[in-house]
Parts: sequence; C-alpha cells; structure tokens
Amino acid sequence: MITLTIDAKKFTLNDEDIVYLAETLNLAVRGKKLPSEKHSSLAYRTLAVEDDSASPRSNRYFRSHPDRSDHVLTDC
Repeated sequence: MITLTIDAKKFTLNDEDIVYLAETLNLAVRGKKLPSEKHSSLAYRTLAVEDDSASPRSNRYFRSHPDRSDHVLTDC
C-alpha cells in the first residue's frame, strides 16, 4: 500500500491502482497515447488519467534533459 497525497487529501492505493497510475502517468509524460479504458478501483470506483496537452514538448514543465542547461555552451 502507498499513500498518495494531493494538496491536503490522502489516498491509500493498492498495488493495482499504483501500477495503473504509474504506467499511464509515464505514458502522458512521454506524449504517448493513453489507454482509453479507465481503471476500476475497489476503493475509488474509477481511476483515469486524462491528457489535455498536445505533447510534452509543448509543455514548459517537461524538459528532455533536466540536468542540462537550456542554453548551448560554446568555446568562444
């Protein structure tokens, strides 16, 4: 069991809920197509991840190399 905290609300998730959320959030961050079916959770009825953005590249919060600077370094 893992507890997911969003704002001040806490959600205790079982293994199936965790796997569904991890896989679909990973797909959303990569800009891949999300599964159309929703996950039936025993505790929360239905879980779904919906992606409203066009791609992760258009989202300024996601970068391909977060450990590198956005600026190209040169030997000038």
